[in-house]
Amino acid sequence: MSVKNLLLMNPKEVEIASVNSTVEEQFIKYSIVPDIIPKAPKNLLKLVFNNGSKDFEANLGKYIFNFN
Repeated sequence: MSVKNLLLMNPKEVEIASVNSTVEEQFIKYSIVPDIIPKAPKNLLKLVFNNGSKDFEANLGKYIFNFN
């Protein structure tokens, strides 16, 4: 499964709170304003993918696949 497919998954299938903390760490690392993170994790994931941040996608993918 590609990481982008996570956007299509039922939120119950992925623990958004756990993914959200990883998203926040990466947003801070790449100096992206993190103050909207708690409000819209799915939108933030979509934003990251649309901006083509390959390092972030790889890190998020490793986290999710290790989480399962």
